[in-house]
Amino acid sequence: MDPFGLVAFALGAAVGGIIGNRADDTFCRVMNMVIERLRRGGRPVNHDLQRAVRKAYLQATLAVCEAMLKELGAAPSWWRRDPRVRLRPSDEIRWLDKVRGAILEELRRLPRAEYEAPSSEADKQIEILLQPKGTTGEKRKNELSMMLKKNLVEELSKHGEPPARFTEMVQQGWKDVAPDGKTAHLD
Repeated sequence: MDPFGLVAFALGAAVGGIIGNRADDTFCRVMNMVIERLRRGGRPVNHDLQRAVRKAYLQATLAVCEAMLKELGAAPSWWRRDPRVRLRPSDEIRWLDKVRGAILEELRRLPRAEYEAPSSEADKQIEILLQPKGTTGEKRKNELSMMLKKNLVEELSKHGEPPARFTEMVQQGWKDVAPDGKTAHLD
């Protein structure tokens, strides 16, 4: 290697090390601040975190709706349904279509959504996973899961009474058959 190349390499390594150390220090300070704010509660440091959690919640709800439509023999897409099902949908299918429409609309608006204060008790209890308080994190995770499922059914009640099978699927999960014929329990 020529002397100029060696100097350039050494200078590049030194600058990279300085920048890397500063970036690492900044990252650690930001992460500590995020963890502290999550423990204290209140406005999230990053609205993207709240949006990501809400998006996962909505997509999980869509999965339940689509699994129930599949059980009822109706395609999730209105255009792909049998004309008889399209013309005379059952009350369950009508409810599922209404809920799916509302969820899809919220998913479209979500990337531009402003921060909203937590609306349910489950949303306020996210710190359960960070501070187990005398019990295992796994046990607290199960408590949070049960609370989220209960809140989901309550939230969807604004569209009418959820079908009993839908509530059962949310609470206990369901069996789904993959294209290769294998059965899996989804929750």
